[in-house]
Amino acid sequence: MNRSVSIGPSRPSAKNRTAAMKLMIATRTAVDSNSSRQRSASTARHSVQGIRIATIVRATRARHRLVSDPGDALGDGARLCAVWGHFEIWCDSAGWGVDNLGMTTNEAVPSRKTREKKPARPWIPALWAVAVACAVWFYVEQVHEDIFPKRFHTVVEGEIYRSGKLTSAAMTKVVRKHDIKTIVDFGAYKIDSKEDALQQAMADSLGTTRYRLDLHGDATGNPNAYVQALRLMTDPANHPILVHCGAGTERTGCVVVLYRHLLEGVPVAEGYKEASSKGHSGRRNPHLMDVLNTWTDPITEAWETGGDVPGAEPLPEPEPVRASTSVVSSTGR
Repeated sequence: MNRSVSIGPSRPSAKNRTAAMKLMIATRTAVDSNSSRQRSASTARHSVQGIRIATIVRATRARHRLVSDPGDALGDGARLCAVWGHFEIWCDSAGWGVDNLGMTTNEAVPSRKTREKKPARPWIPALWAVAVACAVWFYVEQVHEDIFPKRFHTVVEGEIYRSGKLTSAAMTKVVRKHDIKTIVDFGAYKIDSKEDALQQAMADSLGTTRYRLDLHGDATGNPNAYVQALRLMTDPANHPILVHCGAGTERTGCVVVLYRHLLEGVPVAEGYKEASSKGHSGRRNPHLMDVLNTWTDPITEAWETGGDVPGAEPLPEPEPVRASTSVVSSTGR
C-alpha cells in the first residue's frame, strides 16, 4: 500500500509546534537557572549540542527506515526539520543566535582554557628582584667583608698596601698572603672597644706590629698623624706595611695621595683622582680636598726636616700598640 507524503512548505502541525515549544521551555529553564551570563550561555550551548546530536540520531534512524518504509522516514525527517526550524527562530528572537551558543564561533563563550587561566601576578617579578637585592646586600655587607679584606689595593707591590677595616678572618688572610709586617690603623674602631681589642689580639697572634694613629672619618684631624704615618710607610724596616681606616677611602686615601706626591712626585690633583677611583666622593666628603690644599706643603716640610707641622699640636713618637700599653691618640685639630 503506497503512501503519498508532501514535503513542500506548509504550516507546521500542532504536534510539531508542541515539540518546539517544549524544546524552547526546556532550554529557557536551563539557561535561566544560571546566575551569570557566561554560565547561562555555556548551559545553552550544551543544550543545543545535545539537541543537534539527538537530531542527527533521529535523522540517521529515518535514513535507515527509508529503505523499508519510505513514507514514514520522510515524514519523520520533515517533522525534525520543522522542530529545528522553530528552535532556531526562537533563539534568534531571544538575541542568542545558534552560532553564539558555541556551534561555529568562540567569541560569545570563552573556552575552558581561557576561563581557567590564572590572573597575571605582576608583583612576582618585583618580589624576586627585592629578594635578589637583599641577598646581594647581605653578601656584600655581612659575608664578603668577613672573608675578604675591604677595599684592599696595592700601593707599591711588595711594600705598601691599603684597605678598609679588617675582620679577624680578613686580617689573617691579608697578613699571611702578603707577609704583612706592620699595620697602621687610622682608627677603624673606637679606642678601648671590643673590636679594637680584637684587632690587637689578632695582630699579636699573627706576629704583626700594629700602630694606631687616630684621625677623624672625614680625613681631618692632627696633620702630624699623617707625618708619622709617612715616616712609618717610608721605613724599609716596616715593609711590607698595610695602612687602613674604617672605609678605606678618606684617611687612607689622603695618606696615599701624600705618599705619591712626596715619594713619586705625583701632583696632588692626579693623586686625588686615584682616591676617587678607590671609593672617595668629593660630593659626599669635601673635607679631604680641603686637608690636601691646606696641609700638603706643611706636611712635606715636616717630613723632610723630621720635625712637626707648624701650627699643629706636636705628637709623641708612635709606639707599637700592645695589650698592656696605651693607644697613641692624635685626634686634636
